[in-house]
Amino acid sequence: MFNKKLLPVVISTVVLSVGYANNSFAAAFQLIEQSGKGAGNAHAGEAARAEDASTVFFNPAGMMRLSGHQTEVALHLIIPKFDFQGTSAFNAEHPSIQAARLAGQQFDSSNANSGGGINAIAPNFYYVHDYSKDLKFGIGVNVPFGLQTEYDQQWAGRYSAIKSNLMTVNLNPSIAYRLNSKVSIGGGVNLMYAQTELSNAVDYNLLYNFARFQNPQLPNLSLKPGNLSGDGIAKVEGDDWGFGFNLGLLLEPRQGTRFGFSYRSKVSLNITGDANFSNPSDPSSAQAVNILRNAANLFKDSKANSSIDLPETIAVNFYQDISSKLAIMGGINWTRWERIKNLVIKFDNAAQPDSITNLNYKNSTFTSLGLNYKYTPQLSLKTGIAYDKSPVTNAQERSARIPDDDRFWLAFGASYQTANKQLSFDFGYSHLFIDDIEIDSSEAYSAGGHTAGYHSLTGTYSAQVDILSLQLNWIF
Repeated sequence: MFNKKLLPVVISTVVLSVGYANNSFAAAFQLIEQSGKGAGNAHAGEAARAEDASTVFFNPAGMMRLSGHQTEVALHLIIPKFDFQGTSAFNAEHPSIQAARLAGQQFDSSNANSGGGINAIAPNFYYVHDYSKDLKFGIGVNVPFGLQTEYDQQWAGRYSAIKSNLMTVNLNPSIAYRLNSKVSIGGGVNLMYAQTELSNAVDYNLLYNFARFQNPQLPNLSLKPGNLSGDGIAKVEGDDWGFGFNLGLLLEPRQGTRFGFSYRSKVSLNITGDANFSNPSDPSSAQAVNILRNAANLFKDSKANSSIDLPETIAVNFYQDISSKLAIMGGINWTRWERIKNLVIKFDNAAQPDSITNLNYKNSTFTSLGLNYKYTPQLSLKTGIAYDKSPVTNAQERSARIPDDDRFWLAFGASYQTANKQLSFDFGYSHLFIDDIEIDSSEAYSAGGHTAGYHSLTGTYSAQVDILSLQLNWIF
């Protein structure tokens, strides 16, 4: 058996950097796009706004402010741009790379797509049933977390990431109860399905050369580390169901003044599925892979799993009517990202070392402020700003799967209500301003080995995001 320290699997495991192009929503892979009506305010004050059925997600206690049975459906078109410019090389900090005299040397790459962003649509659906003036029932179907990034297989950072896709679908039945004219409470359960696919390149030529350092009896194959034709693709796919809950409190000390407090619990997932390793195109490299599979039982398809806690969120929001035409809203949302330090993939194949990605996330906040202006009885105009703090604090802990950073939101929107007041429509547009994102990190490493991968990626992402939101509301 070869030394596992010299035979790691290069599978970067940002297991859920979740269903969309990254950095298109709230920090990391959390999605705040849960309402088309709130989109025009940069989702400011959502836990206190309580003007439509999306309050099921933001604060279930807010259902007590709705009259009649209500349903709404919203679509959010997310258009991200994340273009990378930089270099890739063998990681100078890795002792095995230094011993092989590869430290700092660049490896083969092409002018392939270095932009990881992919356009995507995030849907929401909510329904609120009016049981009585003091009791409401609601249900929501939404996507609380999501990520989708994809690069060409020949890009410079291929050993860190090629495709990263996490899709979540959350079913959220809820109830609300009015304690008195000023206080309402609510709560719900969350049944979340998560499905993920992760892939990246594997430098088989490099790993075979390291194996031969340990065992000179292996055939002497002429293999160049970092050669595109010597790469294979490692892909991990899996899914799981997770469970959580949410609670809400709405205070209305006087008409036109509201304070909303909400809590969404963590959701624990144990993603289980399959790990597959493709063969390289070069015949000599393919021979090397077969030798490693037969001699060390490595790089064989197997079952795999990874556990993660999707973080809890606390929101403290307000809403205030300034006049009969103007209202202001805002607040702060706190997310406990510190739950995610390392993301680890474990393989059923005992010979395959765990793959570990170091993220070291920190807790983050989303701070927002919005304005509504009632232009006519049917038409309201909206605007909002927000500052979204990233859980990533430095370039060394930033992943190519999630090149996340702080962002500033600027949003505009409008709401239109038909004459019969049963139908209304909402439109929102947001632009996310993101400073250039620095990255200086290596790909995943293996359990029992060095604490950084063999390959490093250094450079800058230029980034921005546009979001278009549409919503239809029906009261019956």
